[in-house]
Amino acid sequence: MTNQTPNTPSATGRCDDKREDFLLETYRQTSTHLGRHITGLWQCVGVVGAALIVFAQDKDKPLNDYSCTLVVMLCGWLAATTLDASNWFVSAQ
Repeated sequence: MTNQTPNTPSATGRCDDKREDFLLETYRQTSTHLGRHITGLWQCVGVVGAALIVFAQDKDKPLNDYSCTLVVMLCGWLAATTLDASNWFVSAQ
Protein backbone atom coordinates (compact mmCIF):
# COMPACT_ATOMS: atom_id res chain seq x y z
CA MET A 1 0.00 0.00 0.00
CA THR A 2 1.25 3.51 -0.77
CA ASN A 3 1.09 6.54 1.47
CA GLN A 4 -1.24 8.72 -0.57
CA THR A 5 -3.52 11.36 0.84
CA PRO A 6 -7.17 11.08 -0.20
CA ASN A 7 -7.17 14.43 -2.06
CA THR A 8 -4.26 13.84 -4.38
CA PRO A 9 -5.12 13.21 -8.00
CA SER A 10 -3.28 9.90 -8.05
CA ALA A 11 -5.31 8.61 -5.11
CA THR A 12 -8.75 9.45 -6.48
CA GLY A 13 -8.20 10.31 -10.11
CA ARG A 14 -10.99 12.88 -9.83
CA CYS A 15 -9.35 15.89 -8.21
CA ASP A 16 -8.23 17.35 -11.53
CA ASP A 17 -11.64 16.67 -13.04
CA LYS A 18 -13.39 18.55 -10.24
CA ARG A 19 -11.02 21.48 -10.61
CA GLU A 20 -11.51 21.55 -14.36
CA ASP A 21 -15.30 21.38 -13.99
CA PHE A 22 -15.19 24.17 -11.43
CA LEU A 23 -13.08 26.39 -13.69
CA LEU A 24 -15.31 25.72 -16.70
CA GLU A 25 -18.45 26.55 -14.73
CA THR A 26 -16.81 29.71 -13.35
CA TYR A 27 -15.91 30.75 -16.89
CA ARG A 28 -19.48 30.08 -18.07
CA GLN A 29 -20.96 32.17 -15.26
CA THR A 30 -18.50 35.00 -15.83
CA SER A 31 -19.23 34.98 -19.53
CA THR A 32 -22.99 35.04 -18.86
CA HIS A 33 -22.70 37.98 -16.47
CA LEU A 34 -20.47 39.92 -18.84
CA GLY A 35 -22.84 39.29 -21.74
CA ARG A 36 -25.77 40.48 -19.64
CA HIS A 37 -23.99 43.72 -18.76
CA ILE A 38 -22.91 44.40 -22.33
CA THR A 39 -26.42 43.73 -23.65
CA GLY A 40 -27.98 45.93 -20.98
CA LEU A 41 -25.58 48.76 -21.71
CA TRP A 42 -26.28 48.70 -25.45
CA GLN A 43 -30.03 48.57 -24.81
CA CYS A 44 -29.74 51.67 -22.64
CA VAL A 45 -27.68 53.49 -25.27
CA GLY A 46 -30.21 52.57 -27.96
CA VAL A 47 -33.22 53.72 -25.95
CA VAL A 48 -31.61 57.03 -24.92
CA GLY A 49 -30.42 57.66 -28.47
CA ALA A 50 -33.84 56.89 -29.95
CA ALA A 51 -35.56 59.16 -27.42
CA LEU A 52 -33.19 62.03 -28.19
CA ILE A 53 -33.66 61.60 -31.95
CA VAL A 54 -37.45 61.56 -31.64
CA PHE A 55 -37.47 64.68 -29.49
CA ALA A 56 -34.91 66.47 -31.70
CA GLN A 57 -36.98 65.92 -34.87
CA ASP A 58 -40.13 67.33 -33.32
CA LYS A 59 -39.38 70.99 -34.10
CA ASP A 60 -42.99 72.12 -34.48
CA LYS A 61 -43.81 71.64 -30.83
CA PRO A 62 -41.62 72.72 -27.96
CA LEU A 63 -40.34 70.03 -25.64
CA ASN A 64 -42.65 69.72 -22.71
CA ASP A 65 -41.75 68.78 -19.17
CA TYR A 66 -42.78 65.15 -19.58
CA SER A 67 -40.46 64.47 -22.49
CA CYS A 68 -37.54 66.18 -20.72
CA THR A 69 -38.26 64.13 -17.60
CA LEU A 70 -38.30 60.95 -19.69
CA VAL A 71 -34.92 61.75 -21.24
CA VAL A 72 -33.41 62.55 -17.82
CA MET A 73 -34.77 59.29 -16.40
CA LEU A 74 -33.39 57.32 -19.36
CA CYS A 75 -29.99 58.97 -18.90
CA GLY A 76 -30.11 58.01 -15.22
CA TRP A 77 -30.91 54.43 -16.23
CA LEU A 78 -27.94 54.47 -18.61
CA ALA A 79 -25.64 55.84 -15.88
CA ALA A 80 -26.83 53.25 -13.34
CA THR A 81 -26.34 50.38 -15.80
CA THR A 82 -22.89 51.65 -16.74
CA LEU A 83 -21.83 51.96 -13.09
CA ASP A 84 -23.19 48.49 -12.30
CA ALA A 85 -21.30 46.96 -15.22
CA SER A 86 -18.14 48.86 -14.30
CA ASN A 87 -18.29 47.79 -10.65
CA TRP A 88 -18.91 44.18 -11.63
CA PHE A 89 -16.03 44.21 -14.11
CA VAL A 90 -13.60 45.71 -11.58
CA SER A 91 -14.58 43.20 -8.89
CA ALA A 92 -14.22 40.29 -11.34
CA GLN A 93 -10.59 41.11 -12.13
